[in-house]
This record gives sequence, structure tokens and C-alpha cells, in this order.
Amino acid sequence: MHTKAIRLCSATIILTLMSCGNDSIREITVSENTEADFGKIKEKDGPAEALLLLPNTYQDTLIPVAALTRCSCVRARMESTSAAPGETLKVAVTYNPSYRSGIFMEEIGIRCLGRKGILSLIIKGEVKPMRHAVEEDYPYLYGKGLHMSHETLHFGKLSPGERKGMFVRCANSGRKKMDLSFDIPREYSGCVSFSESHKIGGRGKDTVWFHFTMPGKTIAGDTLTFPLIPLVNGKPADKELEIKAIYNAAY
Repeated sequence: MHTKAIRLCSATIILTLMSCGNDSIREITVSENTEADFGKIKEKDGPAEALLLLPNTYQDTLIPVAALTRCSCVRARMESTSAAPGETLKVAVTYNPSYRSGIFMEEIGIRCLGRKGILSLIIKGEVKPMRHAVEEDYPYLYGKGLHMSHETLHFGKLSPGERKGMFVRCANSGRKKMDLSFDIPREYSGCVSFSESHKIGGRGKDTVWFHFTMPGKTIAGDTLTFPLIPLVNGKPADKELEIKAIYNAAY
């Protein structure tokens, strides 16, 4: 569930859902001072699409240069290149509910040429989860009853000091409670953070969020690789979780 409070750079935006000719894509008209409620979204139905309609109530023309999001679950793309006063900007938005059960609230920021700050659109709703097969969610066996969704966490290209988060789904196939933690190599202890300990009941499931910060400058294009050792009830598991990241060549 993602419910992090968002501080807006501009006035809060109201999103009012409207029906359109295509039942699979909703139109969303934007006005000031209210949030949008997307209602209940079923995970089994897959990504939900919408078209945001943002009337230009300013005295100058809006020329969007980027549609920004904070979560990989949201994709936004500008469908119009400009909007004179009285005209409407169009933003195509896709929300992916996969493995994101519960209430969500996400920001879409529209950066416009020549304007300070960002026009902030807020979407919210609730994802109704679906049942997933164990093999689908947790295909990697780590021993001692621990199953996880990943063997490698690849954070992609990052500049020194840049931070990124990823999550791993975990399951306990045993009948007794499992205490799960991770041992980080000392030289990388300042690069990775996560919840210190997770208690997973018998036949239970959990999600562990990892945040990685790229360490100091080195040769652009180099790949950084190191292991995290899962600790099950204080003892090392049978295999390691690998961390990977590439130093951004643009740095």
C-alpha cells in the first residue's frame, strides 16, 4: 500500500472522472482544489488507462516539456504540445496495480516551459488484489523455508549519490515463524537500507523494500555488484541476493 503524503508545488488539483466513448479509457477533467478518486481497481484487470484533461486557466500559453511521476506504477505521456488560454492540455496516464494492493495516492507533475514550479495532479484509489500462484510470486528458493521473488536487484544506471528503491516479495514455506534479515558487506553498509527485521508467520508472506544509493565517483559504465546474505532466524540462507547497478555514463 502506498500512502506517502505528497507536498504539492502548486495548487492541489481536482480530478473529476467522466465517461467517454471508449469504455476502456476514462477521461479525467482537471480543476482546482480537489483530488481524484479512481475508486476500486481490480488487480486482475491489469493496467488502468485514463486521459487527463487540463484546461488552461492562465493568461499565457502552457507548453509542457515533461510529465513526471514518482512511482514506476504510474506512466504519464503528454498528448498535446501546447494549450493557449482556454484550451486544454491532454495527458495520457496508465496506472499498473500489479502487486500493489490497498489504497494508493500518486502525483503526476507537469513541467511547462517558462513557468516556475510544477503543475501537480493527484490520483488516488484502491487496488483489490488477486491471488497469485506461489511459483509466480516466489520462484527462487533460498533454503531454510525462504522463497523470494528475485535473485538479483538491478537498480540500473545511477549517478553517484542517486537513490532508488526496489522491493522483494518473500514467503515462508515452513510452519514456524521466520525472522528474516539481511547481512550487508561492510564496505557497502552505507549504500543499502531496508527494514531491519521481518517476522513472517508459518506459510506467511511479506514484502521487503530496499533502497540503494550509488557510492562515490568511478569510471562511467562500470557495473557495481555485491551480495546481500539473507539471514533466516539468524543463520545464513543457502544462497545470496545479488545487488547490481551501473555508474551513469552521463555523470
